[in-house]
Amino acid sequence: SPKVDATINYQRITQDQTHLDNYFLELEYKLERAGDFTPYVGANLGYSRLTWDSKPINTTDNSLVSESLLGGAALGVVYSISEEMEFNLAYTLQLTDHTTYLESGLAKSELNLHAANNFNFGFRFFF
Repeated sequence: SPKVDATINYQRITQDQTHLDNYFLELEYKLERAGDFTPYVGANLGYSRLTWDSKPINTTDNSLVSESLLGGAALGVVYSISEEMEFNLAYTLQLTDHTTYLESGLAKSELNLHAANNFNFGFRFFF
């Protein structure tokens, strides 16, 4: 449909000691066009993997990988450059359920990542 776009996405977010690999499908519903600009709202669903590059603390009993379903919402606008290309600017809220378990002797703790706010920009090519 001209009002609905579906995209398959891979996103890698690298931080100081961790990185996220996100694979997701995004559906975007295009709102009324204003000149060369078209705003949209969207939803995404997929898989997320959080990996620590090193142990979070210096013990042997810590998890280095967390896997989670990913869901979220997007708001954005596309600018039509030509029939084959457009510029995309978007905000995405991604919800996950990542937990890293930390243990040292009798002490136990958890690090949680439940949401990520992303601002993205890029070009889309149609062929």
